[in-house]
Amino acid sequence: VKAMKKAGTEQACKDAAQLFQNILDFKDSAALSKECLEKAEFCRKDAIYDSAKNRMTGEDIDAYEAAIKLFQDIPLFKDVDEQIQICQKSIEDIKEKQKKRKIVFSSVAIAICICIATSFFVTKEIIPNNKYKQAITLMNDGKYKEAAYVFEAISGYKDSNNKAVSCYKNILNDVSVGE
Repeated sequence: VKAMKKAGTEQACKDAAQLFQNILDFKDSAALSKECLEKAEFCRKDAIYDSAKNRMTGEDIDAYEAAIKLFQDIPLFKDVDEQIQICQKSIEDIKEKQKKRKIVFSSVAIAICICIATSFFVTKEIIPNNKYKQAITLMNDGKYKEAAYVFEAISGYKDSNNKAVSCYKNILNDVSVGE
């Protein structure tokens, strides 16, 4: 009887049941053996239940799915149906969070791409075009030296190289005419 009262695990309960089965002719040994086996079954299910509950943490969908499978192995025990619903809800919540993270990540990636493209466009087209227009204005105003420097700064943009040469020719012509 001590072994039965101390038994807290499935195996300990089965061992106590075996002790009672060894003395089936003594008083209520058969009933006590049956009670020990029932307690062993409860301990088995309780261990499965605890194992499933321990998996119900964090953001790991696989852990929640494993918990559901464990709960399904012990139907009608404690509140397993409620625990299965909690697991299913947690899985849905995790999937929703993952979707939101993907949307945020995608949005950030798109924003970065737009910034890079804009930066590239500004540095390769807008700024050189503004400098080109400035150099044309300087050239038209007869400020060939300043215009030539600006055209050289944007060398390779449109016909800036040819315009720079043209400015230098005009500078040389002005020097020749001035002599």
